[in-house]
Amino acid sequence: NGVEVNDHFFPVLPLARSAVKITVSSVPPFVRDEVLTRELSRYGKVFSRVTKVSSGCKSPLLRHVVSHRRQLRMTLNNSSRELNVVFRVDVDGFDYVVYASTDDFRCFNCGKEGHQSKVCPERTGSHKDQNQLGTERGRGRHRGQNQGGRKDERGQLGSSNHQEHGGDKTGA
Repeated sequence: NGVEVNDHFFPVLPLARSAVKITVSSVPPFVRDEVLTRELSRYGKVFSRVTKVSSGCKSPLLRHVVSHRRQLRMTLNNSSRELNVVFRVDVDGFDYVVYASTDDFRCFNCGKEGHQSKVCPERTGSHKDQNQLGTERGRGRHRGQNQGGRKDERGQLGSSNHQEHGGDKTGA
């Protein structure tokens, strides 16, 4: 980096490093911006205020809803202009894992671009399978169905193996 004038080369360095956009993900709405600023200041100097990212709802009634992402601008201590960190934030005795990155889609598991950690191809199979089981258990059932997805004799919620737990068909 430099300038050549009359066959003389002069090295030129920027007067100031430019700020980069940092996206902070998985931030619950009750986490204060000052907590994030304090944590991120370990990696450089924060130049802008923290802004909440809209959830993208088009309806005027839901336009005020924000996502669990926030953005800010800062200069980084390292010269690579990249940041990819995970840190914990303590709020009222509970730890929340927060991700900060210069990229919108960089995996925090393997560090590669183009996908997020929840769909990382390098994740161990057992951990991925447990996460999939957890989401399958909590979704897909409708009112009047038991955990197996079938209605009981009365059309009410119940265990598919009701008789094994001491009950009979009358519900006693």
